[in-house]
Amino acid sequence: MAKIAFLGLGKMGAGMAYRLIAAGHEMHIYNRDHQKLVQLKSLGAVVHDNPKTAVSGVDAIFIMLSDDDASKSVWCGDDGILNGDIKAGSLEIEWSTLSHDWVMQVSVQATAAGFCYMDSPVTGLPDAAASGKLTLFLGGNLNIIKRAQSSSEYII
Repeated sequence: MAKIAFLGLGKMGAGMAYRLIAAGHEMHIYNRDHQKLVQLKSLGAVVHDNPKTAVSGVDAIFIMLSDDDASKSVWCGDDGILNGDIKAGSLEIEWSTLSHDWVMQVSVQATAAGFCYMDSPVTGLPDAAASGKLTLFLGGNLNIIKRAQSSSEYII
């Protein structure tokens, strides 16, 4: 199983993260509101105080945040992803609700840092996230998209 970081565990992200834990993945989690991490921790997730440590050495990073400001903080802050000890070639799937301009900026920064970046906006409600029935839109380099689609280790 994969070593995964999941950042952003609100109503949508929590349901997705539960599915990954249930599938047996080693889960490293971060959320600004630490109260939202208690139940996932009880299921075996490793809680981190910041994104930088959460992404250290993981195979994949999944991000589900509410807006550009939250994303910029998680990516670019002093304790952000881009300042972490990343594993070259890590898959990074951005599920957050973001503007086109910020997606274009962060994709360049993530790629330059060595990530295999993919933008994947979703449609559906929290119930669909928890049951694995979200609709995902895939954007990015075709080889990265094919890698994500064929990687059974990340099936949620």
